[in-house]
Amino acid sequence: MKTVLPDRPDKGEHVHHYLDILCGQRKLSGNTLDSYRRDLSQLMEMAGETGLAQLSPADIRRFVSHLHASGLSPRSIARKLSVWRVFFQWLVEEAILPYNPADDIHAPKKSKPLPKALSVDDAIRLVSAGPSAENAPLAHQESLWCDHAMFELLYSSGLRVSELTGLDVHAVRLSDYTSAGWIDLKEKEVTVTGKGNKTRIVPVGGAAIAALEKWLEVRNSLVRPDALPQHAFALFVNSRGKRISPRLVQLRLHAHAERLG
Repeated sequence: MKTVLPDRPDKGEHVHHYLDILCGQRKLSGNTLDSYRRDLSQLMEMAGETGLAQLSPADIRRFVSHLHASGLSPRSIARKLSVWRVFFQWLVEEAILPYNPADDIHAPKKSKPLPKALSVDDAIRLVSAGPSAENAPLAHQESLWCDHAMFELLYSSGLRVSELTGLDVHAVRLSDYTSAGWIDLKEKEVTVTGKGNKTRIVPVGGAAIAALEKWLEVRNSLVRPDALPQHAFALFVNSRGKRISPRLVQLRLHAHAERLG
């Protein structure tokens, strides 16, 4: 059953009647109704003398552009646009408008904040803090040497964590296994296969090479002789001799950062 509209078919009356329906039928809270009222009032203000039936998608895009240029956040614009779209749809259902001019209009994309970067001093402090638990159990010492080598290599080469964990101790090409990346200590460089299956060679600094040499002395005692190729040739392994996962690297780095304050 159609709603009986007021005699005065102006924009303000339509908005007022629509809000009455929201209040009575949908039982919206006072705060929500106030928010709807503000958003629709702004729509009417930007429409000016243009009647609702004359508003086009181009007009709605212009309104959205105006809001964006005024500094309103994409999230707030998306909320307003959602209110307008539902209001216009109600007008269509009441045969006041022939179509919804906001149907295919989208808010600006939300900007993704850049990750916070450490200062140079903090980054150096983070990676250069080597193992200090000489009296700790052997398993813990092994983990610390592994962490130190990984963090130094990450800092020195700028590898992605997934590239780091995919490194082998040297290039391997077997019938059932081929290295995606490897370290060359003599040449002081790593070869990695990154995004788009593209291979690149990255130089490695002296501090990282020293940490890797120390880690390799420990690593060789962890890998089982009968291990599968993906573990047997892995540069970084866990205490069970299996290739370390990107998630574990992240957890270890987080724990190391917390220890350093």
